[in-house]
Amino acid sequence: MLDPTDRTASRVWCVEFRAVKDLPNDRWPNYLLWDLISAEIEGDLTEMRSHLPQNQIKQLHRAEPIRLIMAQLARSRRWRAQRLSSPMI
Repeated sequence: MLDPTDRTASRVWCVEFRAVKDLPNDRWPNYLLWDLISAEIEGDLTEMRSHLPQNQIKQLHRAEPIRLIMAQLARSRRWRAQRLSSPMI
């Protein structure tokens, strides 16, 4: 239970995961909490890495929406062709 009168016992931590960018001018050291989370992620999520070069990942991210749109267009064309070829009642 949070106690607004006891700040040290009532801290709430929010951890946000972001894409990592190596910046040459990192100004602040990591907090211990972030180091612990990073170590946990390195150990548990290695099977989820693709180990693909970044340009291949970008190509895949571009190709998937295009594939989806093309499939939707094909379904729409088939539906329209069926509708036009069936006799109106």
